[in-house]
Amino acid sequence: MLTEFYFGWESALIILLQSVLSPMVWMLSFFSEFGEELILFPLLGMLYWGYDKKLGEKVGVNLLISIVMCPMLKNLFIRLRPYFVIPEIRCLKPVESGDIYDVTLQGYSFPSGHAASAASVYGTIARGSSRRTVRTVCIILIAAVGVSRFCLGVHYPTDVLAGLAIGLGAVFLNELLSRCVSRKVMYLSVIAVCSSGFFFCTTTDYYTGYGVLAGGLLGLLYEQKSVGFENTDSFPKALSRTVGGIIVFVAMNLLIKWAAGLIPTGDGMSMFIRTLRYGIVSFVCIGVYPHVFRYEKT
Repeated sequence: MLTEFYFGWESALIILLQSVLSPMVWMLSFFSEFGEELILFPLLGMLYWGYDKKLGEKVGVNLLISIVMCPMLKNLFIRLRPYFVIPEIRCLKPVESGDIYDVTLQGYSFPSGHAASAASVYGTIARGSSRRTVRTVCIILIAAVGVSRFCLGVHYPTDVLAGLAIGLGAVFLNELLSRCVSRKVMYLSVIAVCSSGFFFCTTTDYYTGYGVLAGGLLGLLYEQKSVGFENTDSFPKALSRTVGGIIVFVAMNLLIKWAAGLIPTGDGMSMFIRTLRYGIVSFVCIGVYPHVFRYEKT
């Protein structure tokens, strides 16, 4: 059953900010992009494959946890987005192109996936950096992404607060568990706990996220055991590694998607294939793809 709960101050704040900031929709949309995969995953690739493998792994793990936990909670709370419920609130940037009042297309509101992703990525970078400038920029980006989401009318402030709690919670949970258990135990435990979403999640974002999570964490374990690539101080090498990884991801995703489309399936099987597809692609990109680094010219 869809829910429409919200606090009065939330609607009043969104309406007020939209009336004041409506001429700056472009700026709000710009900051919102810093919580999307189009920026976060290339940034992750540059860190992991290029400059700082250890930090990149932490960023990746925290981001993967966030992109699975958010859909799980969305499927539990099934909260409608603000503009669905309050006529005075406008949707200034739809989550997906198409009918803005299509719940299946636009998804649920609580919590904010953008806020969680931004907090997990930039929060990890801030925690791992000794440079005050880097930490300041990361904090500004986290705040800007969060505020932009409810100013654009697609989230309530409490959605954003919950998203920030998930992202930052992943950062500190990762730090805590890494001191208590091995990486293998931690990663396999995360995969097992997050698999509970198979029992109640009905939206594709969970199955996509879980596939990336499982494949990514298993890929990290495989890389540690069988590859062990090293970072590079060369920007051209870091860039070429990142571009190559993106090409591998896109090409494999399209190929497997095409192959899967040849198999007639029902809804349940299509979700399983979706999970398997993203799991394979994620595993190859994170664990297998770094094999090619050994052939780089010195």
